[in-house]
Amino acid sequence: MSTEVTYTQYEEKKRQELVKAISVARAAKTKAEATASDISTRKEHSTAALRKSEELIEALEEAMEDIQCQLAALGAPSDSDKWIKALTKQQIEEAKSLRSPPKTLESVMAAVYILLNAHAYTEDNLPGEVPWKDCKSMLNRSDFLAKVQNYDINSLIDSPAVAHYISTHFLPPDLEPP
Repeated sequence: MSTEVTYTQYEEKKRQELVKAISVARAAKTKAEATASDISTRKEHSTAALRKSEELIEALEEAMEDIQCQLAALGAPSDSDKWIKALTKQQIEEAKSLRSPPKTLESVMAAVYILLNAHAYTEDNLPGEVPWKDCKSMLNRSDFLAKVQNYDINSLIDSPAVAHYISTHFLPPDLEPP
């Protein structure tokens, strides 16, 4: 009988070990499932963040293309460059002397005023209109002609709001970039 009790005790001990091993395995399985779920959730979040980043990059690239098109539209073709380089002080004096300039001249001078002062503007403080007196003041500056003739259109890269403002307020809506 003592052999039977020993064998039964042995079986009971093995059974308890198996129950414990099954319990540990179930806990490990639960932990692995939780970890897998966490990894899956993180992967979903990472995938969503990656998707948003890609969308943002695409939107920024589209915006940059738009700005480049606007800058290209603002860039003077070679004939315009010749006209700008041919401007004289006498023509500037004549424009300054006008009390009430033609609308076209006033509009062009307002655009020039904004372009030459682009560094001072942000999207929040773009001018509604540039008064003719401000344009005349700009024309009175001794360096005005040199600034216009040497204007670097690439400086608008730092002022996309100004580029957009000029293209929407001063250029014909059907103007295609060169």
